[in-house]
Formats: sequence, C-alpha cells, structure tokens
Amino acid sequence: MEVLKYVEGSFIPSLDGASNRFRQAAKSLPDAGVGIQIIHCNRGWSDLNEISQQRFRTYAISPSYFYQDHSVAEKIIKNRRPDIVEMDSMEQLLSGGVHISKKFKIPLVFEVHFVSSVLMSDLNADDQAIDGKKNQEWELKDVISGAVCFTDLDRRNFLNATNLDPQRVKVVPIGSDTESIKQRDVQDGDHNILFLGNMYFEPNAQAVEYTVDQIVPAVLEHHPEVVFKFIGDVPDSLKSKYQSEKVLFTGRVEDINEVFDGSRICIAPIQTGGGMRVKVLTYMASGIPTVTTTIGAEGIVDTSALKIGDNTHDFISHVNRLLDSKESSVSLGRKARELAEQVYSWKTIATKCREFYKEVVANPIIPKIYPRPIVDEPFWLTETIQKGRFKRNNLDRDTVEILGFGETNKMRVEEFVK
Repeated sequence: MEVLKYVEGSFIPSLDGASNRFRQAAKSLPDAGVGIQIIHCNRGWSDLNEISQQRFRTYAISPSYFYQDHSVAEKIIKNRRPDIVEMDSMEQLLSGGVHISKKFKIPLVFEVHFVSSVLMSDLNADDQAIDGKKNQEWELKDVISGAVCFTDLDRRNFLNATNLDPQRVKVVPIGSDTESIKQRDVQDGDHNILFLGNMYFEPNAQAVEYTVDQIVPAVLEHHPEVVFKFIGDVPDSLKSKYQSEKVLFTGRVEDINEVFDGSRICIAPIQTGGGMRVKVLTYMASGIPTVTTTIGAEGIVDTSALKIGDNTHDFISHVNRLLDSKESSVSLGRKARELAEQVYSWKTIATKCREFYKEVVANPIIPKIYPRPIVDEPFWLTETIQKGRFKRNNLDRDTVEILGFGETNKMRVEEFVK
C-alpha cells in the first residue's frame, strides 16, 4: 500500500496543527505498512534541509506545478504507482485531483481539516464566497473515493455539504505526540497559563481576544501571581494591542517541552471553527490540566479528562479552582496524559488510516466530471498571506527538489519529467 500525499502551506518545521498532522502522519504511516510520498508546494516556508532528513520522500515544487502544470505529479505516479492520492484542499481535488485520477485510474481521498462553507459562515464571510464553496463541496461526491474527518461533528457537516455515501467518510482523529512531549506534574511555583497556536488563524485570534478581554482580569483578581503566555505565530496588531506585564506573546519555540516549564494550566477558549484541536492534544500529552470549550474539545472521546467551560463564568471558575488546588490539577493532568497515550497515539492513528485506505482501494470511484480550473487558492492560505504570517517568495519555479533519507537532489523540471 502506497499513498501520494499533497501538502500545501508550511510543512516542516511544524508551525501549526495542520503541519503537525502532516509530519506525524508521514512519520507514522510507514511503520503501519503504508508507504508515503509527499508532493509539497514549496513557498519558501519550510526547512528543506530538515525535510531531507526524514524517512520518507518529498518532492518540493513551485505553486505553478502544484496547481496548474501536473507534469511532475504525473512522472511521480508513473514511477511510484501509488494506490491512493490524498489531498487536503478541495480546490486541488477538483482540478489536479480529477485530472490525475481520470488519467491513472487512482482513487482520491480528501483529508478534511474543516468544512470550508461552515467555517466561512462562522467567520461571517461574504455570502457569495460561501455559496461558491458550497457548490464545490457538492461536486465532491462525484470525485472522491473517501474522506477522512477528525471529529463526528465535522463528519456530519461534511455529509450534509456533499451528500457523499456515509460509508466513504471515516472519522480518524488527530494524534497526540506522546513520544516527544514529556509528561510533567504541575509544581507549587508554576504560575503560567498557556495558550498555544497559530494566531493568524481567525478562530485562534478570536480566542486570544476573548481571553485577554474576559478571562485575564477575572483570574488576576484572585491570583495576581499568574502570567498568561501566548505561544506561536502572532500578528503584530494583536501583540501590540494586548502585550503587557501579565500578557506575554513569545512567538515560536524550537522545543515544545520548553513551553510547559512553569505552566500551571493550559487553555483553549475556542468559540468558532471546525476540526480537532491539536493544541488540546498537545496539552493532554504534557500532563498540564486543560480548560477548554465544547468546540475546543470536539473529537476527545472522554471530556472528563478536561474542564469544559462554554460561558465566561464557567471558564473562569474552572481556571480559578485549578489554581486553588494543586492536587486536582495533577490528577486531571495525569488523566489527560493517560487518555492521550491510550487513544491518540500516532501508531493507533496510522493503523486506522491504513484500514480505511484498504476500503477505498477495494471500492474506488473515478471522477465523473472534468477538471475544474483553479480560480482561487484555498481561503485559509489567502488569509494567511494577507495577514502577513508568511510572504510570497519568488522561488525558481522550474526546479524539483527531491528530499529524504538524508539526501537532497535538485533537478530542472524538464530533466525530471523526461
């Protein structure tokens, strides 16, 4: 069994939940008996040297060869003969995915990080733009052989949006990195409250604003020793608005374990968006107690390992009670870590993916429509660039960088495809 997977945006280092999923899946699938090859849209946002050290093959190509010109992908498919092509972009599926699937009779799988029309509606996007996404979603039923959702809620929303056969839509949660994240118990001197995430992503930005405006004052009134730390990429506008002695934005970190030193509570006051929150799984692996919302805990099978506060009063109460009781904090954190190890290990996730891939290969769908032209990039990507998290880089569009297993081989496209 071999899968060719498309990866857009950042990849390695893992700077957000999506890239963390890409990396961990690529590392874990081979151990489950699934070969993995990556086609990565190289925008200059990933560390190609680090990618070259991974135990899987990555082909880094320019956006033009990722979206419009499929000659590189065709050459890879001819050489590798993958059983499945997996994409996480609806726009890509309807264009390049359809082209490849029809030509090579290879089934397509959609990795659904969120249902675009639902998220855009939650974020009050333009009605015309939402309708456009709904039309694309409806076409997917004639294109994909299967879809992987991370939560039951996303699966329901996706089925409503696509009318796809329910047997073809599988819930496979995101994993928790219990191997590299060290478990720790909170200590008496710990006084940091931690938020982890990419704050260019609007649901995270909204959570930060809610935290500083509503949660911080009420907590500091009872626990003036506390410091709120926000870890991850952050727009200058958000940082300049809220940074203070008690509210710190630290940016990216190299070692995720460092952010948990001195942390007393982890929070995820998420109000909008879909998908499974990698930050919550990361918190659980750390053993630090977590306070979140029902939306933030979506996909967690046992929410008794977390504290759930869906209104401001309950959220604040949970935070203050945990600050008051070290014993309760340690107990909750240990329960969360145990759940992460038992249910959300990447080994378990990879095995579930493999079994679903087998079902797809046994019952493939070849697209019934013609490829749709790419008229816009995925809206999350456009938002990321517009907000300035990453810059558009003028890289050499006519090269392919072949990376992995400690090697790097850079070739001209015309040489690669001949």
